[in-house]
Amino acid sequence: MRKIHFFVLIELILVTLALLTMFTDDLTRGILFLVLCLLLYHYYRVDSQSNLLLVALSLFLFLAFSLNPFGMAAIIFGLIYGFTASIPYLYREHKPTVVTHLPQAGTKQRNTWIGDFSYFLAEDQDFEDLNLFRFSGNDTLYLDQVVIGPEANLILIRKVVGHTKIYVPIDLAVELSVNTLYGDVHFFDESYYLRNEQLQIHSEDLYQANRSVKLVISSLLGNVEVIRR
Repeated sequence: MRKIHFFVLIELILVTLALLTMFTDDLTRGILFLVLCLLLYHYYRVDSQSNLLLVALSLFLFLAFSLNPFGMAAIIFGLIYGFTASIPYLYREHKPTVVTHLPQAGTKQRNTWIGDFSYFLAEDQDFEDLNLFRFSGNDTLYLDQVVIGPEANLILIRKVVGHTKIYVPIDLAVELSVNTLYGDVHFFDESYYLRNEQLQIHSEDLYQANRSVKLVISSLLGNVEVIRR
């Protein structure tokens, strides 16, 4: 039996026991708990991630405040499993991974939520638009190592925590948009300190250059550095 299957089995047993005890002690709380479970299953089936996260958080808080022993056991077991499952990823975070081959058009690729990564380090690699969604980790992009055409080039990075460093060649114009809760932005020779703010800036040669790239970066905590070399 895989670890995830064992985890789901134990969680189902604990949640079922919590549901039975709630119906026995307080019918109203039992019905509310059942409704939250059904909503969680519904949003999981329809693949609505935002609603799924909201209902899961509501269910977590409901179990925490109800002080049900089986509910508390389910929460503790879930936290322990989540911590143990994330240990390999937390360890990998200190070993940057080089990404040399980006997915081709029409292919699917899972998001890598945790870890340090470097992009565009392969020799004679053509530039491809990049769309990253991450939880934690530092990202380094070497745009001076790839062939960038005159068409519209876009890099979109969304993360919770982590720094972003981007190297660009001398003849590449850059348009930068950063939205962060707390972080510093170093754009060539200029520095900005953002505190729940958004910054939009571009190089002076944006409208005259033959090649350009647009960088859109959103995060809660993290610095952004754009370096020309």
